Amino acid sequence: MKSDSRHNTGFGLWLRFGIRALGLTGLLALGAGLMLTPETGWNTNALLASAKGASGLFSQVVAVMVLAGGALVAALLLLELVSLVFQSAGRKTAEGTNAGLQILLALGFLFVVNAVSFQHYERKDLTRDRRFSIDPELQERLKKLNPETPTKVIVLQRHKTSDIESDNPGALEAAAQAKVVEKVRDVVDELRELGPRFQVSVLDTRDEDFDAKLNDLTREIKPAKDETTEQSEKRENDNRERRLLKDAIEEAPENSVFFAANGRVQRLGFNQFYLLDKTASVSKGQPEHRNLVLVPQGKAAFIEKVLQLEERTPKIGVLTIHPLLTTELDNDDYSASGLRLALEQQGYEVTDVLLKRWAGRGTPPAAADSFTEKKLTTLERALPVAQLAVARYERQAEVVGKALELMKTGTYEEINRKLRGLPRPIATETERAAYVENLAAQEFSFKELAKEKRTELAKSEAEYYELLKDDRAVESLRNQDVKSKLRSYVRDCDLLIIPRLTTMQLANRAAVPGWLHSMNKDQAEVIREFMAAGKPVMFAMGPVAADPPEPNETANDGIEQMIARLGIDLGADTIITDAELKATPESDDPFAVPPDIKQLKTALEFPYAPLPGKAPNPIAQAYRAAAHSVDADLDSNKADVEDTGKKKRKLTDKKRVVFMVNRIGGYRSIVVTPPVLAGLPFSPQILHTVEKSWNESKPLKDDTYTPSYDPPKPDDPKKGGREDEVMKPYSVGSAIEVPIPAEWNDPKVAVAKFCSDALASAPGLIGMPPGFATAAAVTPDAIAKPSGKTVRAVVYGHGGLFIGKELDPGRQTLLLDSVNWLLGRTDRMPVDKPEMDKWRYPRVTLAPEQWNLWDKATRYGLPALAIYFCFMVLMVRRFR
Repeated sequence: MKSDSRHNTGFGLWLRFGIRALGLTGLLALGAGLMLTPETGWNTNALLASAKGASGLFSQVVAVMVLAGGALVAALLLLELVSLVFQSAGRKTAEGTNAGLQILLALGFLFVVNAVSFQHYERKDLTRDRRFSIDPELQERLKKLNPETPTKVIVLQRHKTSDIESDNPGALEAAAQAKVVEKVRDVVDELRELGPRFQVSVLDTRDEDFDAKLNDLTREIKPAKDETTEQSEKRENDNRERRLLKDAIEEAPENSVFFAANGRVQRLGFNQFYLLDKTASVSKGQPEHRNLVLVPQGKAAFIEKVLQLEERTPKIGVLTIHPLLTTELDNDDYSASGLRLALEQQGYEVTDVLLKRWAGRGTPPAAADSFTEKKLTTLERALPVAQLAVARYERQAEVVGKALELMKTGTYEEINRKLRGLPRPIATETERAAYVENLAAQEFSFKELAKEKRTELAKSEAEYYELLKDDRAVESLRNQDVKSKLRSYVRDCDLLIIPRLTTMQLANRAAVPGWLHSMNKDQAEVIREFMAAGKPVMFAMGPVAADPPEPNETANDGIEQMIARLGIDLGADTIITDAELKATPESDDPFAVPPDIKQLKTALEFPYAPLPGKAPNPIAQAYRAAAHSVDADLDSNKADVEDTGKKKRKLTDKKRVVFMVNRIGGYRSIVVTPPVLAGLPFSPQILHTVEKSWNESKPLKDDTYTPSYDPPKPDDPKKGGREDEVMKPYSVGSAIEVPIPAEWNDPKVAVAKFCSDALASAPGLIGMPPGFATAAAVTPDAIAKPSGKTVRAVVYGHGGLFIGKELDPGRQTLLLDSVNWLLGRTDRMPVDKPEMDKWRYPRVTLAPEQWNLWDKATRYGLPALAIYFCFMVLMVRRFR
């Protein structure tokens, strides 16, 4: 019989094992307790007091862990020391000591290596496309940043990946948020590798410590006692940066990354880094089978934000004719405050310039006033009137008060003699009491009115004196030269937006006469100088054919001629869609319900096929990429289908993106002339109307006329021409980049162009001044030859496209794409990528038949296979 070779586990061995286990547990508790010890540390008295509960339950638990753990560790060390003494004469003492020293050396070496590795390590990117590395050129540029003025990088997670995303994101949007946050943090980690010049913080609005972290980042620095001038300037600059950062974080509409340095702050939306492709994320024909697809927008845009902190904020000027149309007011039907909000959230500066001065009846004269000037002028006129109102109400209150006092204390004879305006003499106390009550009510009313008017006066005076601090506005008030004033305002702008709202809806005949928007010669010349310098302009031109019967000066407007010189032909007719016709009541029905302007929805489309030999339109392409990120649901009405008369089609697929516009109708056609079209590298068309659209020459003939499609007869002279009433899609938005006309910068060519045009319009002109014909004939080539510089322009066929207190996601996206393209900031525009370049979860894509087969195999085949092998094993064992 074999003997049992196992050790005899007696009481002594069990006791020693138990003490060692408790000692190791105590060591773990001691280490955890020391890690949780307050930063101020503990002395013996504080430790004992905390163990008794003097500092709260948490501190008590930590103190007990330290004390108990220390006691158990001490007991273990004592036991091991005693055991070492008794075993010192043993045969294996040298071997045990040697092994113990080796273990201690290995643990020490591991501790040192681990500690050093946190400060000295090397990061290797082994991915094939170097996706976790910053481009070496960008790294060199980043390393040149001054380390003494570090750049703050703040990652703000609002749990909304894009500003055009709905407030209640679905599963795909939530997954995209998580993945983009992960990738943003990867880039932030790469920035950390470049040294202490980057201070990175992460803020999550759902974190309970969000407010505390935000306050720590944005709390202003208080002045020191012995502060030098240089230190004071640095502190003020830091405080200004902190204020800007706080405002930017609070106003951010989406998940963002903020970069702050040298008193400047810039924001980058997550969607400018990775864009969700919702269309590609959903399997065709199988909406339940989804796989997250993200379109990378490039790491360079992220890094460039750090390098562009010294960049001046782009300034955009909005030129309108009336204060109601500016971006400063909140009228939802006419003001453009939503345009200002959308642009300022993206880091742009917006300023308004009024081109007309509305001082009375009649045609308003030309002007060039800032909104501040307008408010100053209005307050200067209103303050004397308000002061007179206050004085009048106070005087009336005083007169009524004296009459009331006389009514209370005077005799009947005295009252009747001094207050001769009474309806009848007072003869009884009842009559006296009635008059007292009436006079008391009048006195109270006049006092309240005086108090209310004085409060309004104080508010207006405070606003007036605050506006007087704007030296530029005060100085401009003294300047009556429209040309020089407009030139001074426009000179500071990087982009001009010129909206001309003429029609809002033909259904309810809401229209503004087009001739009111006409600029005089000086104003048009300033705009031409602006474009001649290569600066871009966005025009939103409403149709002029909707003008009521008033003197129409639009044909002589320099802006219309300027657009034509750039190669854009603005149609004279008004484009009407079928949706507008349905919203118009029958004119001969006396019981017809007036149309609700908020219910009108017109659909425009982005062209999906570029012209032969042309690249796609950059603005339309960017909008399509953004549309795919939200499955093209960019309209405020969340429409999913459109009835085209034949069948219902989805608003968006890979070939069709429909842009829904609310509350406006009546467009103007925009056609790029063939010579300009030939020189463009891309298709100019941004938007076109739906198929059921036609042109009307006079849609507002009179109150009884209802626009309707009425094709011309075969003998109509308009048939086949531009004014032919045809049912088809019409272009209502175009973008061009063309050479600047030579005559805009060369006075000689300008004179030749003027003479040539005059001769062309009147070839038999008599009494020409000397040299007139010669000037027109000597430089024909110079007239046609453009200058070397180019200018960008975007023209939309409606003046109310960006009107409203808030822009819905579709119009906001179109506005930002247009502005970014005009300013050459293409890195801010959404970009679609080929399927192979898109990021996907590493999942296998299967056809529907393969998916069915795989589903059945995993659902039923695997369990069946397992049962089969179980029975096979059972049979083999029984056989043996």
